[in-house]
Amino acid sequence: MIAISTAFKNAQLCYKINDYEEYIEIDSNCKHSENVLKTLNELLEKNSLNINSSDCIATIVGPGSFTGIRIGIAIAKALSCVNKDLKLISLSSLDYIAYSYLRDNKEENDFYVLLNALSGLFFVCKYDKNGNKLDEEKMIDKEELDAIKENIVGISEENLVGINITLNAQYLLDFALEKYNKKEFVSEKNLVPVYIRKSQAEDNLKN
Repeated sequence: MIAISTAFKNAQLCYKINDYEEYIEIDSNCKHSENVLKTLNELLEKNSLNINSSDCIATIVGPGSFTGIRIGIAIAKALSCVNKDLKLISLSSLDYIAYSYLRDNKEENDFYVLLNALSGLFFVCKYDKNGNKLDEEKMIDKEELDAIKENIVGISEENLVGINITLNAQYLLDFALEKYNKKEFVSEKNLVPVYIRKSQAEDNLKN
């Protein structure tokens, strides 16, 4: 299993192959589009492995950074073209945050996960205390955000709400492995970005 997240400021790369596990984070200043695949290869080579050593790749498909989401999906699809037997797993960024939050915190009630969608808008999704999704991922404005009474969980790099967590690559791998064990695979055709919000280019065309 290889897992990739390029939807946030820092990219996360990790894998579990045979008895080997490795994790790494890449700062956004390192240009994900140029360095993610190169760094992944270097990470695998530490244990004399390569891309074909894995039977599955999981990637965050959003919501999140438009560019980042595209990078992760493009890498997964490119690798699946090289290795036709490679399984694909689609990971939600909001599900990943909810999973990470509950790994370190006991929640007694329903809660929301939030990401910044910019321009005063936010991506949110509601979960129960066990991390089960209770609603569809959606976009809301500040007024709707202020009306939420339940706990809201965000990420430290955005620092938008009262509860902020720091994501780490080991939890990304564990999250992906849960999907792998449940055989939640998707076809290359169905490995698609979750944008929710239109890109700036699309908004400009509309105007």
